Amino acid sequence: MRRTDLSRRNVSRMLLGLLVSLVAHALVARCLHAQDEPDDFRWVRGANYVASYAATSVEMWLHYDHAIIDRELGYAQQMGLNCVRVFLQSLVYHHDPRTFLANFEDFLATADKHGLKVMPILFDSCFGVAPSLESRHIWVANPGPDRMAPQWWPESDAYATAVVSAHVGDERIALWDVMNEPTATHLAATPEGKASIDAFVARYCALVKQLDPTRPITVGVATWDNRDVIDLVDVLSCHSYAKGVEAFRADLTGTRNQARAAGKPWIVTECCNPAAGSTYEMALPVLRELDVGYTVWQLIIGRDQFRSASGLVYPDGTVRRIAEVEAVMNARAVGFEEKPDEHGAPHLHDIPLLLAEYLEASVQAGVNEVTWRERVTLIESLLAQPGGFGSEADRVRAALLDARQAYDGGDRQAAFAAVAALVAQAAEPHRKNPPRPAPPFALQATVYRDVYGVPHIYADSEEAAAYAIARVQCEDMGMQVFRSLRLGVGRLAEMAGEGAWESDRIMHLWRVPETAARTWDESPLRTRRFLQAFCDGLNDYRRKHPEECRDALEAEPVQVIALLRWSDVMPSHGIVRVKTNAGLNQPAPELDFPNQSSTWAIGPTRTASGRPILFIDPHWPAQGDTSLWEFHVHAGRLQAGGFALPGVPVVGLGYTDGVAWAGTAGGADSADVFELQINPDNGGQYRYDGQWRDLVVRAVEIGVKTDSGEIERRSITFRESVHGPIVEQSQGRTFAGAVCGVRDTLRLEQWLAMNRARSGAEIRDALRMDQAPWLNLTYASRDGHFGYIQSGACPLRGDGPYHMLLLNDGTRSSHNWRGRVAFDDLPQVHDPASGWLQSCNTAADYVTDGHTLKAEDFPPGVVCGHYAPDGRTWRGRGRRCFEVMPTLWDVTLEQARDFALDTYAPAGPIWAPPLVAAYEARKQHVPDPDLSMKMMVDAVRDWDYQVRKESVGATALRFWRAEYRELRPEAFGENEAHGAPQIEAEQLDAVKALRAAADHLKEHFGSSLVPWGHVLRLRRGHLDLPLDGDVGFFGGLECLRATGTQRRDESGRFVFDGGQVVPTVVELTDSVQAWSIVPFGQSRRPESPHYADQARLYSAGQMRPAWHGWSQLRDHVGSKKVVEYRPDRP
Repeated sequence: MRRTDLSRRNVSRMLLGLLVSLVAHALVARCLHAQDEPDDFRWVRGANYVASYAATSVEMWLHYDHAIIDRELGYAQQMGLNCVRVFLQSLVYHHDPRTFLANFEDFLATADKHGLKVMPILFDSCFGVAPSLESRHIWVANPGPDRMAPQWWPESDAYATAVVSAHVGDERIALWDVMNEPTATHLAATPEGKASIDAFVARYCALVKQLDPTRPITVGVATWDNRDVIDLVDVLSCHSYAKGVEAFRADLTGTRNQARAAGKPWIVTECCNPAAGSTYEMALPVLRELDVGYTVWQLIIGRDQFRSASGLVYPDGTVRRIAEVEAVMNARAVGFEEKPDEHGAPHLHDIPLLLAEYLEASVQAGVNEVTWRERVTLIESLLAQPGGFGSEADRVRAALLDARQAYDGGDRQAAFAAVAALVAQAAEPHRKNPPRPAPPFALQATVYRDVYGVPHIYADSEEAAAYAIARVQCEDMGMQVFRSLRLGVGRLAEMAGEGAWESDRIMHLWRVPETAARTWDESPLRTRRFLQAFCDGLNDYRRKHPEECRDALEAEPVQVIALLRWSDVMPSHGIVRVKTNAGLNQPAPELDFPNQSSTWAIGPTRTASGRPILFIDPHWPAQGDTSLWEFHVHAGRLQAGGFALPGVPVVGLGYTDGVAWAGTAGGADSADVFELQINPDNGGQYRYDGQWRDLVVRAVEIGVKTDSGEIERRSITFRESVHGPIVEQSQGRTFAGAVCGVRDTLRLEQWLAMNRARSGAEIRDALRMDQAPWLNLTYASRDGHFGYIQSGACPLRGDGPYHMLLLNDGTRSSHNWRGRVAFDDLPQVHDPASGWLQSCNTAADYVTDGHTLKAEDFPPGVVCGHYAPDGRTWRGRGRRCFEVMPTLWDVTLEQARDFALDTYAPAGPIWAPPLVAAYEARKQHVPDPDLSMKMMVDAVRDWDYQVRKESVGATALRFWRAEYRELRPEAFGENEAHGAPQIEAEQLDAVKALRAAADHLKEHFGSSLVPWGHVLRLRRGHLDLPLDGDVGFFGGLECLRATGTQRRDESGRFVFDGGQVVPTVVELTDSVQAWSIVPFGQSRRPESPHYADQARLYSAGQMRPAWHGWSQLRDHVGSKKVVEYRPDRP
C-alpha cells in the first residue's frame, strides 16, 4: 500500500508522475475463505475497502459510521463482488476496546447483509508512519514501527486475542490477514530491523492460528515474493501494481509458482493503480486468465491519499469510469453513472500537505530494498520541478548519480544512506514552514424541512450533521443561540446587563467554566470533532450575519459543554438555596428553573402493536434563552429526533430508531449544605476536626453591561471549604454548599451515547454513566423494554441524621460525604409486571403498582422526590396516571395521544365537594351575598372536573382555590390532598375566598361565570387563542394537559408562557412513530411562515406527526438545501 497522491493543478507534470510511480509501489492485501472450497480462493472477487469518511484506518474505526459503510458495501454488492479486505487498527482498540469490537461486529454483520465475506487485516507496516488519534492525511501503520519490539507484544497480544477469539469459526470471515506489507517500513533497512519484523510476523501468525484454527491465515507481502512467510501462512498473497500485461502476469506467475511448490492456495490481495498504468481493464483479464481470486485496490474514491490514483466508486454511488467498473464486473455496469475526475477532485487542494506528510513519512521510514526505487523517483521528480532543490540542485543530481552507481555496484547500504539524506533535505523546508491543512472535499449534509418547518438533517458523517445542526438552529433562533451559549460560561451579563449577574455568579461559584474546559481537554477525538463542527457552523452563521450577531461571542466548544452543565447546576443550586433558607428559618426562594414535568410508559403487553409507547413532556419555558428546539438527524449511528436546548447539538429529550427517553425533575437529593464555624480572629479560616483550616480564596472578574452600553468589569471573590463554596453568610452564620457530580466531565458523552442507542441495553448503558443529576429518567425500546431510573449523582452521606432540609455539621470530617451511590444502587424499575409506569415529579417508590421500592432500603437522600419531606405526597398528574393506566389495554397510538393531553383535574373531586359544602354550611356569614356567588357554587357543583376551554366550573374552582390559598397557604403543596376545608374556621375562610373570587372575576371579566378559555390565552403575533388545561401553580388545577403560566396581563387573563411545551408520544414500532406539538412554531422569527403555524393545533389540543426517517418524511417535504462543511483539521 505504498502509494500517495501528490498531484495538484498547479503542480508540475513531473510531480504528478511522482504520484503515479509512488502509487504503483504500494497498497494492502487480504484474502477470503469459501465455505464450499476451504482450501481454494479462486472464488474471491473483491476489493479493498476504506470508508469514504476516513483517510486512515484510525479514522475509519475511531469515527465508525454504520450508515456510510452500509451504503458503500452496497456498492460492492451492486458490482457483484463477494468479498472486502479491510484494515483494522489496534490503536483504536486500545482507545476504547468495547466500542471497537462492537463496531467490528457491526461491520461483519453489514458485510454479510450485502453478501460479502471479510478479510480483516490485523496489523500493517505500510509507510511505517506511527498511528495517532489525531487526523492524518497520509496512511499510518499498525501498530507502528516503534511498537513491534518484544516489550510491546503484550499490547498487541491483547488486541489480537480480543479480535480473533471473538470470531473463532465465524463463517463471515474468509481468512485472517495477519499483517499487510511487513517490510514496507524503515525497520527493513537494517538486519536488526528486518529480524524484528520477522519475529513479529512469526509470533502473530502462530498466535492467530492457535486462537482460530478454523480460518486460514495469510500475510499481505509487499510484492509477489512470499519467501519470508511461506512456512507461516496457509495462503500465499500477491501485491502487484506492475504496468503492462506482461509485467503484471510475471508478478502473478511468480506467486503462483511459489504456491504450487508449497502446495498452498494463493490470492492477489492488492492490484490495480490506473494512474500508474496498472489499469483495471488491463489487470482483470489476466486475473481471470490465471483463475486466481483477488481484491482490487480499491472500492471507494474517498478521503485517503490514494483517491486520485485508484478507486472505483465515489461516496454518492457515481463512478470515475464506467469501463473500470465493467472490467471488474466482467459485465455491463447497469445502474452506475459516470462522474468525471474533475467533478470529484477537490482533494487536489491538499496536495502541499500530502507532499509534506509524505516527505516526513519517507524520512521516518528510511530507504531499503523495498523502498529504494520509490525514493529515487521522489528525488528525480522533485529535481524536475521548477526551482526544485534551488541552488542545491546540481549537488543533489550528483549525489543521486553516485547513489545509483553504488547501488548498481552492490554497495546497497551506502546507496540507501545517500538517498535517505537527500529525502531528509527535501523534507526540511516543509518542516520549517508546514502547509496549512485543507479538507480533501467538502463534507455535505442535506437539510429537509417538513411542512411545519422542522429540519431533518441527512449527512454522510456526524461532523457534517453537527455543522448543519448549527446552521439551521441559527436560522430558526438567531441570537437566542448565542445568548444561550453565554449562560454556562458566566458571560450573559456582558450582553443582558444587571439582570443576568446572579446567573453568571452562580456559574463561577460552582466553577462551571473550569469544568467545561477540563471536559473539552479530556473528550475523545470523535466528540471533539463533532463539537468543533457545530461551533464552526455557528461561527460561519455569525460571520455571514454580522449585524444580527453583533453581540455574539465566537462560539467555542467549552461554551456548549458549559451550557449542558448550566442545566444541571441551576436546579442543584436551587436546592442548596432551599436548604440554606430552611437553616435560617426563612421562606424557600422562588426557584427560577422548571420544577415540573410528566412522563409515562406503556409496556408491550398493554399496547395494540405489542411495542412500548413513551410520553415525553418536560414542563419548560415556552420562550426565551432556553426554550426547546426540535430537529431530526440521520448520520451514521446518530439517528435521533426530538428537542434540544439552543446552543446544543444533541437531542436532550426524544428518540432514535430504537429507543425513546424522557426526564422529569425530582431525582435523588444530590446537594447538601454544611454549616461552618468561622475563626472569630481570622475570617479566612474555619474549624475542621478541631483545627483552623484556611479557606481557599478565588477571585473572578465578571463583565456587566451598563445602561450606557459599556462593559463594567466587576471582581468577585469566592471562598471555598473542603465541602464546597460558601453560599451564604448571614445572622452570624456561614454555610457552604455541596453538589454531588458538579465536576463530572462526561455529560456530553452520555447524551451522545443516548442519541446513538438502539436497544434497551444500549440506553441503559448510556444512563449508567450517571451524568444527569436531579432527574427521573424513563425509557422504552423497540426490543420491548421499558423502565425508570432515578438518576443519581447522589452522595453517600456521612454520620449524623438525614433530612432533606436539615443542615450538616461542617466542623467534623465524619459528616463528610463518603463517595457516590453506585448506579446499580439507585432506585430503578425495569419491565414491571404491571405493564406501565409513570414519573410525574413523584418519588421513586410511587412509579407503578406492585414494585417493592422503599425509601428505607436506600442510602439517605436517594429516594427523595424534592417536593415534600417524605417525597410521596400530593402530585395530581401522578395520581391521574395511577387512576387510569391500570385500566388501559390494547392501547393504540391515538389513545396514547389523547391521554397525553388529558384535561381531567384530580383536585376537582377532592376540593369541589368540600368547598360547596362549606358554602352551604356557612353562606349566612357571607358579607353582601349576591347571585354571583351562588352561580359560582352551582357551576362548581355541576362541573365534570375537565379543564376544558368551555368549562365555567373549572374557572370558578380555580379562582376560589387561589383566594383560599391566600388565606390558608398551608393547605396546599404537600398537603393538597388533605387541605380542603373541613372544620368551621376553614369553612368560614372558604366562604370569604368565594366572595373574593367572585369579585375578582366580575371586576376583570364582567361576570363570575367565565369559560376557562377566556381566561387562559395563547398569544403570538396577531394570534390570541383559548387554551384548556392547567398546572399546579398558585392553586392551579393540575392536570396532564399542563398548559402553565405565572403571568397575567392587565385584563387579568393568564398568558401562556410555559409548561407543556413539547408533548411527544412515541411508539417504538419497526419504523418509529412519533407525534408531537409545540405551542407556537418552529421558528422564533416573526417573518417566518413557521412562527406560529402550530398554535391553532396546540389550542385545539391536537398533535401533528413528527416524521422520523425518509419513508415517513418524503411526502411531507417543504424545502431542501445542501449544506457544505469544509473542516480545517490538523
